[in-house]
Amino acid sequence: LRAQLEEKTGKSLDDEIPIPDTYEGMPEWVDRHLAGRLVFLPRAARAVKDAVYQDVPLVYKGLLLLANEYRNMRLGFEGEKERFEAHSKELGLRFGGSMTEVSVGEYADEYYVEYPVGSGLKRMMDFHLRKGNSRDERQCLGIYFFWDEQARLVVVGSLPAHLRTRAT
Repeated sequence: LRAQLEEKTGKSLDDEIPIPDTYEGMPEWVDRHLAGRLVFLPRAARAVKDAVYQDVPLVYKGLLLLANEYRNMRLGFEGEKERFEAHSKELGLRFGGSMTEVSVGEYADEYYVEYPVGSGLKRMMDFHLRKGNSRDERQCLGIYFFWDEQARLVVVGSLPAHLRTRAT
C-alpha cells in the first residue's frame, strides 16, 4: 500500500516525518513512524540514553533508510538495491556485515540479542550501517541490526556506538 500511494503521489510518505536533533524519545519516534517496518529492541533503547554520537539527525535518517530502502530491497522490490546503495552513499553510511558467527567469539554478548523479546532465544546482529573510523564515539556511528525474514522487518539491536572487535 505504501509503495502504491508513493507511486501515485510521486513522493515518499516519510518526507513529512520530523527528524529530531536529540536522542530523547527515539524509541517512541521509531514506534510512531516506523511501526511494521523496523523494530527497536530494548537494548537499543537503553543504548541511546547514554549516546554521545554528535550527528543525531543522521541516526534517525539511518533508521529511515533501513525501514524504507533496505527493507524494500530485502522484499525484492525492483530497483531498491540501487536506491539503497545511492541513499547510503548520499548519507555517508557504509553497509556491511558486522561480524561472522565464527569470529564473534568473546564478543558474543555484544553481537547477539534476545529475539523475540522475552523468548530466551538469541539472534546475531549480522549487519551494520557505519560512519567514521575513529575510536572517538562522538565521531563514529554504528547501527547494528538483522533482517527478520518471517516478520519481514528490520530489527535494530544496538546503536549509535560501534561494538567492540579484536581490533578495538
